Amino acid sequence: MPLPRLSRFSRHKGGPDAQTRAVDDGARRPYLPPVPLALPSGGYPEWLARIARTLNTAIAGNLNCVADVSLSTGAATTVYDDRIGYWSVILPMPETATAAAALAGMWFQISSGQVIVHHPTSVATDRNLRLAILG
Repeated sequence: MPLPRLSRFSRHKGGPDAQTRAVDDGARRPYLPPVPLALPSGGYPEWLARIARTLNTAIAGNLNCVADVSLSTGAATTVYDDRIGYWSVILPMPETATAAAALAGMWFQISSGQVIVHHPTSVATDRNLRLAILG
């Protein structure tokens, strides 16, 4: 069984149970499905290999915890994601200068499955953020 690629982004299609998502420069953001709670047909060795692969990928920094968002021109943008819960922490990283300018007046309203990002209004359409969803 091949070892996981430990780079932050890979240009390959991933392993047999990995799905990937292309980003702008052609790099692929890795995604590993959760480890099954029941033993697969291969028994303990296969189950332990899946746990090790997922753990090694997480240690390498691939946590499957980001979402890309473009802020609307209005005063709020709603982001829907199943990973968001009441105890989640949302960390924004602006990807453009106009998004960085909006950070000063930005605040978040979190509920189960969604976060409302309150921000200053602007006519700019390139206010792109990458959100880290933790918890």
